[in-house]
Amino acid sequence: MNKRQENLVEFLLETPQATIEQIASRFQVSSRTVRNDLKELNLYLSSHNLLPIEVSRGRCICDESFTQIRDLLNQEQLYTFKLTAQERIQIASCILADSEGYMTLADLADRLIVSRQTIIKDLPDIKRLLAASSLEVESKANRGLLVLGLESKKRTLIANTYKQASAMGRKYLGHTLVDSHLLKKIVFEQEKQFDTYLTDTSFEELVRYLTIAVSCIKNNHLLMPADVSPLQNRSYRMAQEIFHYVSQYADLVVNSNEIQALSEVLASCQLISRPPTSSNYLKTQLLTRRFIEKLSIDLGVNLNKDYEFFENLSNHVLSVLTGEEPAYPDSSLLSDLMDRNSSGYQSCLG
Repeated sequence: MNKRQENLVEFLLETPQATIEQIASRFQVSSRTVRNDLKELNLYLSSHNLLPIEVSRGRCICDESFTQIRDLLNQEQLYTFKLTAQERIQIASCILADSEGYMTLADLADRLIVSRQTIIKDLPDIKRLLAASSLEVESKANRGLLVLGLESKKRTLIANTYKQASAMGRKYLGHTLVDSHLLKKIVFEQEKQFDTYLTDTSFEELVRYLTIAVSCIKNNHLLMPADVSPLQNRSYRMAQEIFHYVSQYADLVVNSNEIQALSEVLASCQLISRPPTSSNYLKTQLLTRRFIEKLSIDLGVNLNKDYEFFENLSNHVLSVLTGEEPAYPDSSLLSDLMDRNSSGYQSCLG
């Protein structure tokens, strides 16, 4: 599998119903090349007993099992990639800090795909690095190593390591179960709601923190009162709203300590000035969510957790409020149908 096909996998994981034309535009290749890449992906999926990607009317249909391909590719890449000694020590420290309990040297060696002897050699440096983050290593015979200290210190260590690590090094950290694409959309939405816009660097750092926080919460690694300041700051309300929607769409329960910690991260972010957000955008968010809530009750189906449904519907509502035509993806098939049925199309718009 070449680099483009690996990138295609990531794109399909984020957009499982992408059209052939969307993919071709995204990677600047022809539709034929996209179809050939999909054939190669399907051969790979078949070799691992996973269902193939189907194409219906120019749109990809990925089975739920398709998400397993990320783990398969990560594992294959890790076996062929060698960490530097410094990066290995940093990542080993994070793996220990993120562990749910005691971890043996053998288990840590397996995670890093190195020998147990290598871990023994690295251990003094691992302990020094953890100590620099105000974390302590407890060692027990027949049980292994356990990192003691505040959860906030552990997350800071993981976030800093993630920022410094190479792309391949980040794969060892294991914080890939959370859809960062979804988190970016939620933060972007709340920037508009609060007319508070982050610089690109601060935006990426906030999303990185959220990715780690959500992963930790899902693993029941929760912040305690000692991890945060007891005083609410000016960013608390925005943090509360971000976590409200993260909880809704990522299906997790968040305590007040998590909100306070996120508000502290927000308060440290650098801001930029932008024109005030249109009131139509704010109305759209409110109307769409209220409609989905009522629709869920009427149908007896919970649609409140489907962000893609909310996003598509809110875009449509916004087009109605502003009188602008929705921005649909370019499609030769759609264009052809519209040309042959122009009167019907115009009557629908009118």
